[in-house]
Order: sequence, then structure tokens, then C-alpha cells
Amino acid sequence: MKQILLAALLIICSLTPNAVHAAVTGGGEHTRLSYVLTVEKEPAAAEFISPEGIRFLSYSSLWDQQKLQQLYEILLGCEHGEEFGQLERVVLFPQKSTGESGLRAGHYDEATKTIRLFEVDTLPVERTLVHEYGHHFTYYWLKQKEGFTPELVTELSAWAKLRQLSGVPVRWFGSQLPYIHKWDPGEIMAEDYVMLFGAGGMLHVDQTEGAAGLPRHENEYIPSPQSLPELRRYWEKAAGLKHVEPIRAPVLEAWQAVDTASSEYDLMFSSAATAHRQTIDYAVRITAFADRGGLPVSWTTQVRGHGMSAVHAALELSHIVRQMQSFKLNVRIWALDAESKQFIYTPMYSNWLVYDTHSRQLSAASPPLRDHGIDAALQAEGMDKWPLVHLFFNGKQMQSAPRYEAGDGSVYIPLQVFDRAAKNERQPHDPLAGLYGPETKVKFNGRHVELMMDQTHAFVGGTRVKLLKPMMIRGREALVCIDDLPQLLGVRSRWDEEGSSLFMEAN
Repeated sequence: MKQILLAALLIICSLTPNAVHAAVTGGGEHTRLSYVLTVEKEPAAAEFISPEGIRFLSYSSLWDQQKLQQLYEILLGCEHGEEFGQLERVVLFPQKSTGESGLRAGHYDEATKTIRLFEVDTLPVERTLVHEYGHHFTYYWLKQKEGFTPELVTELSAWAKLRQLSGVPVRWFGSQLPYIHKWDPGEIMAEDYVMLFGAGGMLHVDQTEGAAGLPRHENEYIPSPQSLPELRRYWEKAAGLKHVEPIRAPVLEAWQAVDTASSEYDLMFSSAATAHRQTIDYAVRITAFADRGGLPVSWTTQVRGHGMSAVHAALELSHIVRQMQSFKLNVRIWALDAESKQFIYTPMYSNWLVYDTHSRQLSAASPPLRDHGIDAALQAEGMDKWPLVHLFFNGKQMQSAPRYEAGDGSVYIPLQVFDRAAKNERQPHDPLAGLYGPETKVKFNGRHVELMMDQTHAFVGGTRVKLLKPMMIRGREALVCIDDLPQLLGVRSRWDEEGSSLFMEAN
């Protein structure tokens, strides 16, 4: 059974087939590259030199000059600034290579501004190339902006604060945790580049998968970079890139039964568009997990949306009902704006639904973190608990909030998550928000709530109430205990510790 659950986990949160393990030259790296440096002394099988002077060299007989030029065109399609002209070489090898995390498909040498790609005869190289270029981009501009390179990044850096990585086991500079590739800040940055600025080089989408065939971030346990507009703006300003209004992550808003006899449903989700004339291509991937176990079943539906109106997709479950009877569904939605070269997708912990065999209805459910081995996997990587609280209101999932705990184990979340939910915002757009102290006012469920600075009382609709647990301050966030939400927001609540989820219903 454990093997089946782990297989299910891989289906949910694994990378696309061209997943990348990369490295950047550091301690011991030159030793591992010694054979490569020896090979590079030999004449290359093919060479292409770009107009900028970037040398593309192949030591594989399968990669000729024309194919090397195609790699250049992939990089050219990605967004870049003056750092593009600083890249010296891209070198291809048919041999395998190992790095700090074992076998790797690519490597970036910051000292010589060189990208190396390995096993090029057997592995797809396009995604790896863009990831490695992400190292080149982020090394160059982080040093320009903050004065240091990614391996020296700490939690106090401007980038770290924008990236929202509190509570997760990032291997910051000086960390004593064992090295794990996806928790390296430099690798997170390189993957962020792929997601934010690399789509233009990889828009040859598989027609059967649609936008769902686009790359996914190696680390799906942290907020997606596309969901953090200020992170994109950080790199745009650093590199002098033209500002692009980020598309929005689709939000699953309804799942209405069209015909319960035939198990047909209409899924409705919010548009990713930010303009009325914007065209967005969506891919909706459904993965079903039988309650009795067994391998999951997955399929993808594609739909095109125009403008900012809600988008609908048909969901036919009759074949799943016959096979599984009772089951859980995960609905992942990808959105692609080919014109602005942007894509975004919903996280793997969102949009879980459970099917009731008696009523033939779907209802929102907690993510099955423990059932699918995610909790155990993260604990092995240095995380004590799942870092998010998943919020549900009147049967629908809201956005998730960072999870904090007091010394007695009480769970706290930022109060402002409710204000942002009411306004359908991903994060505050006001750059002055919280500048002079934590935001302590929200309006939600028809209630005006203001926390008092004595940290033990609040005003609810003008009435003073005493908090069950004192509020806490973390940076610019005012945190409230989830035990206080019923009296503050006028809701009934149920806490699911196993799924780290809070279910609320309006009184």
C-alpha cells in the first residue's frame, strides 16, 4: 500500500519528464568536472557562434550546427537583459555527470559563464538549458542588486522576504541541514526564472496535454513564483525588463452537477486574464484516487477562455464511478497566455474534492497530506509540519495561509488573509502596506474587525471583545489564533489537523 501511495504522490507533484538536477560550480565541483575539462580540450563535433558571441559546442555526433542554433533560439525566446551577452559558452556532452545530489542533467559555471548539458543523446535538453540559464540570470542580477551570489543568500535578503519561504527547510547560507537540491536558494531562483521568464523559449506545447505539458517548478511545496507579483517585479527592475502584468492563478469556484444520473459536472473557475481582450488557453487535469487504494487515474481537458469572465469545463465521471465507487479528485488548472509568454497553475495541495456515493455529490476536502506520504517526506527533509493552513468557507476553498504556532501549540494565521480573500487578491498591491506596523483591520463575511494594539482585544463591528488567545506579530503581519475566528468573523469552524485545514461556515 505504501508503494502505491508514493506512486500517487509522484503523479501529483513530480516534474515533467525533462526534470532537472543542476549544479553550480562550488567546493569540490572542479574535481567532478575534471573529465569534462579534459574532453573540452579536444575539437568539438559541431559549433555554432551566436551574433552575441555565445559559443555553442557539441561533443556528441547527434548534435550538429543546426540543432545547436535551435538551442540558441530557445534562449533568445526567453526574457533577458544585458546578462545575455555575458554568457560565454553552452557545451553539450553525451556522457553522464554527477553533482552534489547525484546524477545531474546540467551545470552552470559562474566563473567562466559556461552552461554544460549532459546525456544530451538520451535526455531532453530544452528545459535543462533554460534552468541553467536561470542560474546565469539570477547570479548576475542578484550580485548587481544585493551584492552577493545565491549561495550566500539568507532569510534577511530582500529576495527571501519577497519569496515567502518562512517555515520551510530552505538551505540558507550557514544551514546545518543536509543538502537537498530543491531546497537550495540558488536552485529555487533558477526554477523561478523558468516559470517567470522562460515560457517564451518553450511554447511548443504538446497538443494532447496543452498547457499542462509546460514545466512545473521542481519545488511544489512553496508558493509558485507566478503567484507573487512583487517577485516578478523584483527581477524585472533588476534586469531592466519591460513590466508585464502577471496573469492570475485560476480559482475553482463551483462544481455543479449537470446530470447526477450520468455523473456529469460543470466545473467553473475564475479567469487568469487581467484584461478583457486577453485570450488564455487552459488545461484542466483531473486525477482520481480510489478510497480502497490502487493506482490513480488521470486525464486532461483543454478549453480556451476570452477576457475576464468565468471559465467552464465539462467533467464526466461515469467511468470513474464504475471503476472506483468512492474516491477523491484533485483538479489542477494550467493557464497559458501565449502573447505575453506567461503561464501559471494551481498548486498540488489545492482543489481536492471527495465524491459521495449516496448523494452523488462532490464536496471540497482537505489535501490528503498524510495519506499520500507528503508529511513524512517533508519531515525527512527537515520540515516539522506542513507550513500552510488551508482555509475553506461555505464549502469552497479559499487561499491558503502561512501556519504559525505559539509555544502551547495553538495555530495562528495572518489576519490579512481574510481581507485579501474578500478582495480576491493574491497579496497586497499597496507597497506601503504594513510599512508603519502590522495591518490590523479586515472586512470579511459582512464584519469589520480591528485588532487592538494591547494584543488581547479586538473591535468587531464597533463592539469590544476579548481574544481567547493574544494576537502575535511576525514582521509586518498580525496573527490571530484560529480559535478566535468564530467570534471575530461570525463563523462556525472545524479544524482538521491531519490535512492542516480549517473549515468555516457563516452563522
